[in-house]
Amino acid sequence: ASDSKVLFADVLRDVIAEREAVVIVNADIINAVVAHCDLKSPIQVSFDSRQVRFRQDGIEIQGRLIEGKFPRYETVIPKNNNRIAVISRSTLAAAIKRVSISANKATNQIKMRFNGSSSLTLEASDIDFSLQSRMKINTEKQENFPGEHLLGVRASFFLSVLGTFGKEVAEITMLLGEPTRAMLIKSDIDSDRVALIMPMQIVD
Repeated sequence: ASDSKVLFADVLRDVIAEREAVVIVNADIINAVVAHCDLKSPIQVSFDSRQVRFRQDGIEIQGRLIEGKFPRYETVIPKNNNRIAVISRSTLAAAIKRVSISANKATNQIKMRFNGSSSLTLEASDIDFSLQSRMKINTEKQENFPGEHLLGVRASFFLSVLGTFGKEVAEITMLLGEPTRAMLIKSDIDSDRVALIMPMQIVD
């Protein structure tokens, strides 16, 4: 799923299907399934050319399919982001919430400054109201950083990404390339679940 600024991709490996097929489903239908079905138990999915149905223990949720072709999202996921940073998910989320209070309301931008060794500094400012925040947190690991690495991200997008991994994920792994390239976020380096965030142009 993507809104052109954030992208999520996941692979479910415990699915039994009669045949290969591709359908595009409205996010509201998926949200209804998440809200009303037991996600730890099997869910039956069926569809025709127009509708999709989700069934589980007397519950049936159905909706219209979206016509058209889904974008080839695989082509926008970087394959050679070799700068690796591992950090506590809860620590990073708390720091972003605190620092983003001073972020410009229009851009909601925060700066992430990796020192290439063991720390990450988060910064936010709003010149119009003379607000500025800065917070330094420790990372578990930083690999292949040639030195300081600076990029800008939208705080609200980053928090929504961290929220999707859930409290059971203690640490997240960030895979970075050049500051203008998309950043990948995973629960670990080999995870099938990946989130992609496009960086923002840094506004001083």
